[in-house]
Amino acid sequence: MRSKDALKSMLKQNLMYRGLRAVQGRLAFSYKGEIVELAVNDSVYRGTYIAVMERGRAAREFRAYNGDYDWNAIAVAVMEVAEARNPRPRHARPAGIDAANRKLANDLRSMIGPESTSRLSIEPSTATPGLVRVRVDAVELEPAAVLQLFAALSRALPQPATSYPTPAI
Repeated sequence: MRSKDALKSMLKQNLMYRGLRAVQGRLAFSYKGEIVELAVNDSVYRGTYIAVMERGRAAREFRAYNGDYDWNAIAVAVMEVAEARNPRPRHARPAGIDAANRKLANDLRSMIGPESTSRLSIEPSTATPGLVRVRVDAVELEPAAVLQLFAALSRALPQPATSYPTPAI
């Protein structure tokens, strides 16, 4: 059985080898600007274990298996705790773009008429400025009307890129 100091030294060495930066004077590592504390403790029944701490509590605990610790799993746990503190920032769009999309959708709705008669649902696009999302209720159409609808949609939708060159006329 190793002493706690020897285990702490091994822990620092192995996690630094896996790309984590050790914090001076503490058993902690820095990842993406976040400092994650670790602890080496003894349990009465199962021996010494390493705990990855999150806000003073053990987020994950690791015990030796056949005399060795899973250093990769410990490093991943440190990274996960650090990343959980800083969720990925959403790409914020200026409020003016959302307001413009909302105004565009409202204007189109007023031109077309109420949803109950037009069978079109028009909403502002959440992904692209200057576009609206249109949904059509399920309707039964005659074959000629289907062809007209298809022609209108094919003109309105962006054309997919072709893998072959188009001839110049």
